[in-house]
Amino acid sequence: MVWIAGELRNNWQQIKLDAFRTQANGGTREFFIDVSLGLISHEEVQVELYADALNGQGAEKITMECGEGLPGDNRFLYHARVGTARPPGDYTVRARPRYEKISVPLENNLILWQR
Repeated sequence: MVWIAGELRNNWQQIKLDAFRTQANGGTREFFIDVSLGLISHEEVQVELYADALNGQGAEKITMECGEGLPGDNRFLYHARVGTARPPGDYTVRARPRYEKISVPLENNLILWQR
């Protein structure tokens, strides 16, 4: 685990969250983002949709699925389908390491937010 964490830390700046888009699909909304992972395996990264707490509900954290590979080095299309009344602008994408039994961000400062 220490070696993996060190490799993630050394290569984390290579991750790029590109081309974000969303579309309505019936009663759901689909979100898509192109992610470049550099030297990091897609199995070591979790990409999530995140929305702040609203109306007494907790923050929403929705894991996006890693889909098809895209042209270029280690690029993937991530997607999620959400049944929500919230506007798409409430959501942002973040990438974080895929660790078991770790809190984010208190125990880990490797987190990349979409801008």
